[in-house]
Amino acid sequence: MTEKPKILIVDDKPENLFTLNKLLQGLEVTVFQAQSGVEALNLSLAEEFCVAVVDIQMPEMDGYELVELLRSNKMTATLPVIFVSAIYSDEYHHRKGYDAGAVDFLSKPFVPEILLSKIKVFIELYQQRQALQKANLTLTKLNADKDKFFSIIAHDLRGPFNALLGNAQLLAVKPESLKPDELQEMSQSIYRSAKAVYQLLDSLLIWAQLQQEGGGMKCQPEPIELNSLTEETLAVLEQTAVQKEIALSNTIPANYWVQADRLMLETIIRNLVGNALKFTPRGGQVTVTGKNGLESRAGWVKVSVQDTGVGMSQADIDRLFRLDASHSTPGTEKEKGSGLGLMICQEMVERNGGQIWVESEEGKGTSVEFTVPMLDLLPLDSS
Repeated sequence: MTEKPKILIVDDKPENLFTLNKLLQGLEVTVFQAQSGVEALNLSLAEEFCVAVVDIQMPEMDGYELVELLRSNKMTATLPVIFVSAIYSDEYHHRKGYDAGAVDFLSKPFVPEILLSKIKVFIELYQQRQALQKANLTLTKLNADKDKFFSIIAHDLRGPFNALLGNAQLLAVKPESLKPDELQEMSQSIYRSAKAVYQLLDSLLIWAQLQQEGGGMKCQPEPIELNSLTEETLAVLEQTAVQKEIALSNTIPANYWVQADRLMLETIIRNLVGNALKFTPRGGQVTVTGKNGLESRAGWVKVSVQDTGVGMSQADIDRLFRLDASHSTPGTEKEKGSGLGLMICQEMVERNGGQIWVESEEGKGTSVEFTVPMLDLLPLDSS
């Protein structure tokens, strides 16, 4: 919720404060009142005001002295001040007010609509300034995210390319000196490196499509039988599971129908299971489970990808979905990754209306869970 602009009114007479406060009630603002220059100065240091309406004639510290003190402090130097006065209404005092640092001067009795119109100008200027500051902060964060993003990509591309170039150079320079088993090992290394580069570029393409405003990857929900889609997705990862001697299973019951974008749901499950295989040692287990709205949250299916892998600390969990803290951790057999997979999953889950979270314990495994909308099936006509 956006905070209302704040206005400071300063007058030593309670009846004048009451009148000003009543005049400002029609505006979407928060009004602060001060009955002395000292009180006004303290409030100005504690709060951010868009404008101050100040009487000149006050005991101990008059309006002129207050404005001069405000201008001398960097925290309050730019606060716009409108003077109002019943006594000091001649040209000399008007000029003195402007010299002290006021932006306007009204003599009492003044026309209420004129004061309101002047205050509205400063409210609008304040709101525009706040919007600009917010935009600048957003731009600063986007630039920082961009720098972090390119840093991740540069780091994660360097590894597989080093292996690729090194092995390719050996093959190009001294192929006749290599034994058959060495050739086989090098060809496997080249394949793994090329596959890692391809997977990274694929993640980059998906990420770029997700970030495009007004276009790119659109969410197109359709009815999906979750068990069948999961089986098809796991089949792509079966070879990796066999190579690492990991039991890969799908325990989602049949006839769990959901309403989601098929490509996105496939990508989510593939990424999460791929991550689970990456961080599960040989002989481990990765299981995909599902609970419908009767067992979990009404109207949703909760999908869980559980592994018996290395697990992670709470500090690591807190960094998982943040680009500014993203880091790539090698798998149990030095598998590489970009750190983008989980952020892609989060974006896709949220575009389908769901939520994603992680539960883990070091040394005992991890469970990544997300929700996807159930399909509202109409009852069959029995007539």
